Amino acid sequence: MLPDFPKIKDELKEKFLETIENEITKDPLLSQIQRHPIQEGNKLTSSTIDGYSQTVDYPELASKFEIKHDEVIEKGPEAIFSKIPEIAKDMIKQQSQQIFKTMEEATKKTGNILETKSQPLSPDLVLEALKKLPIDFDEAGNPIYPTLVVSPDQFEKIQNWQIDPEFRKKQKELIEQKRKEWIDRENRRQLVD
Repeated sequence: MLPDFPKIKDELKEKFLETIENEITKDPLLSQIQRHPIQEGNKLTSSTIDGYSQTVDYPELASKFEIKHDEVIEKGPEAIFSKIPEIAKDMIKQQSQQIFKTMEEATKKTGNILETKSQPLSPDLVLEALKKLPIDFDEAGNPIYPTLVVSPDQFEKIQNWQIDPEFRKKQKELIEQKRKEWIDRENRRQLVD
């Protein structure tokens, strides 16, 4: 019988999982999401700023991969670690789909939906969407915009809007309105003893 090395196996497993997690958090969308270790339980409760709360079971996310015996003999642990990009890509896809599904459910329940009737993304649509959202401001008074998930070519279009004087004027007016709303929210906030 061959010897068993449980400590080495555990260390390899931890390094393997840590490396996958590091790859996943390089994703532009998933890197924006705060992560917290959870020690126990099988439920997740999320809340919106306007008071909507939801408790759900953790969704199962899993990625399957195969390694042939010959690969393990030839490459050793590298045979396992070589699968990380494939696994991370699959997990990113699953997590992203879960996030969009959860956001869609929450926006439907809160009524925070902007009906575009399949119109293409436009400056007016973006401003209309921003009107529906609370916007916070940093210590210097700069707006902290929500994350907008778009394709690379849509992103380029949005960047080009910044040079349009009409868009900049409407955006400035909206931000001033949102600043007043934020100041009102901050003034109504009660400090906890």
